[in-house]
Amino acid sequence: MATPDRIRTVAVVGHSHDGKTTLCEALLHTAGATQRLGSTDQGTSILDAEPEEQRRSISIGAAVAHCDWEGNRVNLVDAPGFQDFAGEVVEALAGADAAVLVVAATGSVPVGAELAWE
Repeated sequence: MATPDRIRTVAVVGHSHDGKTTLCEALLHTAGATQRLGSTDQGTSILDAEPEEQRRSISIGAAVAHCDWEGNRVNLVDAPGFQDFAGEVVEALAGADAAVLVVAATGSVPVGAELAWE
């Protein structure tokens, strides 16, 4: 188990459908925390576990998962991207040591990403 000085909490924020949950699933799988790579499109994401999230292929509430990497415990907080759930983003950021802002490479910077940045 990691000591407190080796624990980091990272909020993953951005606009809806820009790949936050997919990034978290890939990080967890790469670190060996999961046996399979979860997919929001296939309904196999461990972070979008609620039936409504799976049905709509969106995150409704912030979800937390952890992995161990190079002697560190990394807590990932996958925050929803829809503005309706902005409170979840605020909560995720309040408890985080750092944040990753995910922005899709196509098009302009969407409103959800701008709000998360602010």
